[in-house]
Parts: sequence; structure tokens; C-alpha cells
Amino acid sequence: MCTVTYLPLPNNNFLLTSNRDVSVNRKPASFPITMETSNGKITFPKDGEANGTWIGSNEKNRTVVLLNGGFESHISNPPYDKSRGLIVREILETTDFWNYLQTEVLTNIEPFTLLILDWQNEFQFWEFIWDGERKYFKALNQNQPIIYSSPTLFDASTRPKREQWFKDWLAQNPNYEQADILNFHEVAGEGNPHESVFLNRGYMQTVSVTSIQKQDNLSTIFYHDTISDSFKYSFFEFNHEVELVTI
Repeated sequence: MCTVTYLPLPNNNFLLTSNRDVSVNRKPASFPITMETSNGKITFPKDGEANGTWIGSNEKNRTVVLLNGGFESHISNPPYDKSRGLIVREILETTDFWNYLQTEVLTNIEPFTLLILDWQNEFQFWEFIWDGERKYFKALNQNQPIIYSSPTLFDASTRPKREQWFKDWLAQNPNYEQADILNFHEVAGEGNPHESVFLNRGYMQTVSVTSIQKQDNLSTIFYHDTISDSFKYSFFEFNHEVELVTI
């Protein structure tokens, strides 16, 4: 939830990878689970404390990932009305995410950023930011690789460094593979663990890496619990056909 990369693949497919950087004292999340909802199946790693998530997919052709913070770092001021991870679950469970985000009251919710990929009809790629006061929607270019670093952990001097590491990786990896981007998420940096993609600040670390690869109707989800150093591959099937366009 604190470093996210998006890579476009041919035919409206993609790779979405997220490092979750939280306190090592936080209760561990589950490996990805699949559950039935009123809007069909959703799959996600479940947070151990709030029962929400930071990344997941539903079978109705939607994938969502969360980063903490909006545009800049903020001072946390709990208690909040709802965990941000529950918002991700609600977006996965709703039939109309656009209406949900426009109407949901976020007044006492901590700032966050969402990336939403939805291909129920045409392929859509959206950035949604709640900065604590206002909602911001932005359409993103689905053909453009992108990296996000949470402003709550990485300041304005560090984020450009991470963007350059990503550009360097892109130059060396013209054909995007899940194994290669996972390697980036675990080794990229200049040797300073306080700002590397795989974070280690002692009390605050990368506790897991999750990567979702959409390939037509099938999603391959890789989950690495870095504290226990355990791995899991899951497969999730999307149940709606969409018209695919080569990119």
C-alpha cells in the first residue's frame, strides 16, 4: 500500500504490484482469500486488524489498489469513522464504483489514494485521491507504466529517486514479466533501506508484496509474506468477456 507499480500488457491486460509498508507490530494479514458477496466473488489479502484490504479484484472485471495518503504527508488524527481498507472492499463489492466514490461521505476518513482498473465495458484506469477535504478524480493512460510512492513515507526529495529507479528498470526490461517486476519491488534502490522500494526502517518495513497479473479472463495473484518469508500463488477467474484491443 506504499509502493505501487502498474505495467500495461497487450490486449488490455496488466501487472499491478504493491508493497505493503506498515509497523512490524501490526497483526499479519491473511494470504489472498476469495469470498462471495452480493455482487459476486472478490479476492483479496485480508488485513489482520480491520478486515479490510489494500489490493484486490472482483469477478465483474475490476481491480483496486490503495496507497496511504493523498498528495502530501499529513498528521494522522484518529479515531476515524472507517478504515481505508474497508473502502477498498466496498468498491470491490459495489456494482457502480463511480457512484460510490461520488456519494460516499469521507469527512472523517484518513487521506488515501486509489488506483481503479475497470473493464466491465471499455477499459478504464482511474486515480482517486481523498486529501482529507476534497475528492479528486483523474483518468490515467492505461498504456503508460507508472509508479506511486506513498507521501506518508516518502517525501518530495525521495519520490523522484524512486521514479528514476523505475525508469531505469523499464529501460532494461522492455518485455514485462511478473517475476521481473517482483524483483524490482524487492531489490530496487541505492542501498539505503529507509528509501528503497523494499523498505526497512526497523519498526516500519515492507511486510508483504502482492502482484496481480491480468491475462484475459484469468488473474494470477502472487503474495509474498516477507516477515515469515512464505509465498502463495492464487488464480482468480473473471466471468465477463470484454472486447480486447491490442496496445
